[in-house]
Amino acid sequence: MKEYGIIREHFDAGCEYMHNLLLQTSPGTRLPGIRELIKQTGCGRTTFSRILSELEKTGQITILPKSGIYRGRLDSYSRQKQCWIIYWHSAGLSRDAGFTRTLIQSLQKEILQRGYECTLVNASGLSPEKIVIMAKKNRVHTVVLCGARDSIFVEKLSSAVFFCAEVLPNHPLTIVPEIRDNPDMTTLQLKHLFLTGYRKIGYLHRCEHNIALSPVQHMRLFQFYRIMAEEGNKIEPWWVCYAPTSTKEYESMLRRFLAHSTLPEALIVPGNGQDILYKVLRSAGIEPGRDLALMACDDLPASNDYPTTTVVNNPEYIAEKFWIFLDHFPENPTDRTVFTDLSIRTGSTVPGKRKT
Repeated sequence: MKEYGIIREHFDAGCEYMHNLLLQTSPGTRLPGIRELIKQTGCGRTTFSRILSELEKTGQITILPKSGIYRGRLDSYSRQKQCWIIYWHSAGLSRDAGFTRTLIQSLQKEILQRGYECTLVNASGLSPEKIVIMAKKNRVHTVVLCGARDSIFVEKLSSAVFFCAEVLPNHPLTIVPEIRDNPDMTTLQLKHLFLTGYRKIGYLHRCEHNIALSPVQHMRLFQFYRIMAEEGNKIEPWWVCYAPTSTKEYESMLRRFLAHSTLPEALIVPGNGQDILYKVLRSAGIEPGRDLALMACDDLPASNDYPTTTVVNNPEYIAEKFWIFLDHFPENPTDRTVFTDLSIRTGSTVPGKRKT
């Protein structure tokens, strides 16, 4: 089973590389040689042969003996409306086992059910101008941008294709139909903590210095300060910290946080990095739930190892709601934004506490 998992990962990574290469290549163009492609994809020869076979079956490439591999002619394999899901992932989607991959696969499933031909495009490292050229070259009809950090991408693509929409944008502008993170995440977290008796609450956030890079995270942090102030709850300065995405830096930050003499009763934490959080807390003699209540958010998967109470955005529900919204969009084109639905998944880290 383990060997199969590794082979599958290499196959998926190789497919992702080849699809992105083809999108940047004109029909009829000769591709690099097999040895070079194997080197670039990191696949073995057998796995790469399977990838070529799949691409040849669908007409995306033509293999000519003693000549080479060529990008297929567009009309030979594209009879449906082309839809692209554009996402940003530096490591590649094949190496993501969490929220992002589930969301994009769910979006793809919804698109295919509507009769579109769907292509996943990793835009990491690509300029907006380059993506526009690629879209025009491939006669793309519809583009769904997933997690765009800069509005320039949607501004340029919306004028280059027939239809454009966004899923969970990380910029503040509304330009095309979109589904955004629910703004009530922090409200729901704090309400749950208040109802269970907690008042001394800290917050580990992911706000970048440039607000344009993390507008959702900044909005949640602002709401945290506002609601805590309205409730008259004091916040010690060191109870609110930036939680780095780097494992080593996150661990160091947590150790500095725990070194303070006065700690909160409860802590709102990011969804990922639970293994690091639990390890550092337990090494300091603090048991999550018993000694420090934890409330997480977003893409935290259910786990017996880390049974954290969390407010969740379900990626499958997000994809379904997004496409239902688009199906009815022509009936009400002035309403361009819908928000994700939130729910609380109760773990064991926010036990009831007597109010003091």
